[in-house]
Amino acid sequence: MAIATHELEEIIKQAFPDAEVKIFDLAGDNDHYYLKITSRSFLGKTKIEQHRMVHKALEGNDVVLYMKGTYDFPQCGFSGVVVSILKKLNVKFKDINVLENNEIRESIKKFSDWPTIPQLYIKQDFIGGCDIIKEMYEKGELQALLKEQGIVNS
Repeated sequence: MAIATHELEEIIKQAFPDAEVKIFDLAGDNDHYYLKITSRSFLGKTKIEQHRMVHKALEGNDVVLYMKGTYDFPQCGFSGVVVSILKKLNVKFKDINVLENNEIRESIKKFSDWPTIPQLYIKQDFIGGCDIIKEMYEKGELQALLKEQGIVNS
């Protein structure tokens, strides 16, 4: 039985009120979907519960960086580059140290469908890893995005 994407999303949101739902109508017929549902609750839990953890971390934080190490002590060069860029731009961000929890590290990779760390999120949207962030910064695109999203003024 065919169902519209907005109806499907409502059903999912009833079951998982805090879920982020991405629905792709693969055939354009309201009958063949690819769903990406994320929420929060990892550590020995089901995949849905693991995805909840990612979503919740992103919720309420305009800028989130999944990284190796912390804001004050990046533990890999790539994470350090992204932290340095964000600091230069005076961007406040939530840092999540994936070295503290392997399940978080693996789940964020699945959540974004991106194989490496660090991963930068702005307003819950995955922006990219170190190379992408560095390139965006050098071209002024990161600054423009942060301004457009109301995160920085200049």
